[in-house]
Amino acid sequence: MYAVADPNPQATGGAGTLRAAGVRVEQGLLEAEAAAGNTAWLTSVRLGRPYVVWKYAATLDGRIAAADGSSRWISSPSPGPTSTGCAPRPTR
Repeated sequence: MYAVADPNPQATGGAGTLRAAGVRVEQGLLEAEAAAGNTAWLTSVRLGRPYVVWKYAATLDGRIAAADGSSRWISSPSPGPTSTGCAPRPTR
């Protein structure tokens, strides 16, 4: 039993091999959850590009910083549930 087939052409075919050997194989157990957990990998292999989340914040006037350097944080401190945690966290 597996959730999502590996889209990598070099790794695909395991289920067929097992079926040919007489093993019962089922696909799709928690498929949506597994795909969500592997979004970066699946995007990379399927589309040939990295999975990117861009967090952008601007003030109501469309600016991202004050001209005099007195800028304050305008976004939330948490990067949200889509963050990989790989980016360095700013200190306040």
